[in-house]
Amino acid sequence: INFDGQFYYRRGTTVTLTNATAYPNPDITTSAAFNMYRMVYSELHACTGDGLTVPTFRFTDCHNVTLTSCGCEQNHYEGDHGKFIYSTGYNELTIIDCTIVNNPTDTKANFRFTTYDKIRIIGGRSNLPHFVSRTNPDIYIAGNKCTVDVFGHTFKDQT
Repeated sequence: INFDGQFYYRRGTTVTLTNATAYPNPDITTSAAFNMYRMVYSELHACTGDGLTVPTFRFTDCHNVTLTSCGCEQNHYEGDHGKFIYSTGYNELTIIDCTIVNNPTDTKANFRFTTYDKIRIIGGRSNLPHFVSRTNPDIYIAGNKCTVDVFGHTFKDQT
């Protein structure tokens, strides 16, 4: 599936989205390419966003949602942190073997998580040179009581 605009899912269970790619569309105002609201027991597999000016994935109050082999390239989101994943509300996400290729000199984090989120990152790759730093973080946490477990994720500069 190739799509100019936004994939929007609201209050669903057991949804699987496979091989979907979102491209920018200047005629559509959206908060994310894949906007998931109160999704449960769902999976995104091999879904990407390329050249976007919004976050690739936005999750709001989603539980037991898994992203596998998803990614983004050259995302030019100028808002708050969260070019790849922007989290609002309380989310439980598992992120497996995802790839992020953005401008390594950008100061915006690829991941933005918030209060009470429970996140597992397993494998994957990001071209940002630092996992967490003040000038170029890969993960930004807004709030407290957020848990982010990272297993085997490679963070390196590819310039």
